[in-house]
Amino acid sequence: MGKADLYDLSFREYNNKCEGYFQGYKAQCERERLWVTMMLQPHSKKGLKPEKLITFAWERKIGLVNKKESKESLKRILKRDGR
Repeated sequence: MGKADLYDLSFREYNNKCEGYFQGYKAQCERERLWVTMMLQPHSKKGLKPEKLITFAWERKIGLVNKKESKESLKRILKRDGR
């Protein structure tokens, strides 16, 4: 894809292209992780799991912060900045 083709894309087309690229990237990373796990499995005393070997950013769970913790952290930041 050249520059001219890139500039001719609408926002939706560009977004679809980016999402497709990222899905391909994720599939490749997960495939390589599985391959590495299978290669290391015979040399390990206990069973390896691919998720324990390498955890990707898109697999991490993001914890939710409740309002009380959020207010307390905001107060600490404001106090630290002298406001």
